Amino acid sequence: MTISVVTGANSGIGRAIAIHLAAQGHVVYGTVRNVDKAGKLLAMAADSRVEVNLVEMDVADDASVGDGFITLRSSTTILWCCASAPWLTSRQSTPSAAG
Repeated sequence: MTISVVTGANSGIGRAIAIHLAAQGHVVYGTVRNVDKAGKLLAMAADSRVEVNLVEMDVADDASVGDGFITLRSSTTILWCCASAPWLTSRQSTPSAAG
């Protein structure tokens, strides 16, 4: 059993990654800033006949990340994969010194 945590699972690429990994048989924990606003994620997961477990976490807030991982540790003891959707979508290429 592969256990995966996907940050930013409530929208965009994070939601797509979470549903894809769940469809591949992963146990998925999707982090969202507000679980009350995760209706679309849960509906899309249900339509795909998969489960995404929600963990409330704001990756821009250290205390929230700490609390989120406390929640994760109480749910599972093994973590195999962590996909950071906000990191993937916020990366900007920087020009090299060569130009």
